[in-house]
Amino acid sequence: MFFTKITALSNMSFQMIRYCSNATSKLAKPDINKLVKKSKVVVFMKGVPDEPRCGFSNAVVQILKMHGVKYDAYNVLENDNLRNDIKEYSNWPTIPQVFINGEFVGGCD
Repeated sequence: MFFTKITALSNMSFQMIRYCSNATSKLAKPDINKLVKKSKVVVFMKGVPDEPRCGFSNAVVQILKMHGVKYDAYNVLENDNLRNDIKEYSNWPTIPQVFINGEFVGGCD
């Protein structure tokens, strides 16, 4: 029965929705530096704190909320360049990314 349901799903056509930006220029490293140092805690995530767009971003939001941490959040789904540039800046391939005092501390792992 389980295999039948999977087969039925794999035969269906799904429309993938992806939020993209019209931005074409890459952010300069000084611009990224300004963002990560703007607040004590900065999160680059998919979605916004009130509406995270992935489970990992939601987990980070819930952990920070549980501890009463104030932070700035940037939605990488609104800007493809920001999403790619922050990964390059931190040398880390996944989102969310958390910075404390300007230093990359990890994501949701």
